[in-house]
Amino acid sequence: MNTKVKLLAGSVVAAFLLIGCGGDDALGVGGKSIDKKTLKALSIQGAPNWVLNGGQGDMSAIGDAEIVGGDIGFARNEALALARDEIARQVEVKVEGLISVAKASSKSDFGDASMKSAASQITEQSVSNILSGTKQTDTWINKDATRIFVLAKLSPDNKAKLEANVKKQINQNKLLPSNIKQEALRNFNSF
Repeated sequence: MNTKVKLLAGSVVAAFLLIGCGGDDALGVGGKSIDKKTLKALSIQGAPNWVLNGGQGDMSAIGDAEIVGGDIGFARNEALALARDEIARQVEVKVEGLISVAKASSKSDFGDASMKSAASQITEQSVSNILSGTKQTDTWINKDATRIFVLAKLSPDNKAKLEANVKKQINQNKLLPSNIKQEALRNFNSF
């Protein structure tokens, strides 16, 4: 197998490992369960906890990218973009859940496709400005300098702005029936 295929396969395996990982203690549950041979094969031995556990709590994410030709700046920007995309996905999942609960509580016959479309609109309109200002809070490069990992987290200020934007977008969304809007806003909890 050539190097690029091995690297791609390793990245996919690492992604699957990171998706199921989480926890607050040393390596976390996921980090502790990763075999040392696997860490070495993926070139992530010695990785910090946030790499092995997929971030640091809510509204944080990691992104990783291949370092090509020693261009760390480009790879860092690529990894940061992936981390921001993951935070946006987390927001969309929370918005979909909020609308789904509101739909069930209001006993609405609002369709699932319309619900997903509304959640997608609300997310896109809520996160665009907030995520562009999201900065990386940590960086790690693997030992063979082929991959860079960045941790991105929403600051408390940006998190508050995001929550306000989501509430505003729910209220202004034209796809959502008013009873679902009211229920969603009533049940809205912090991200």
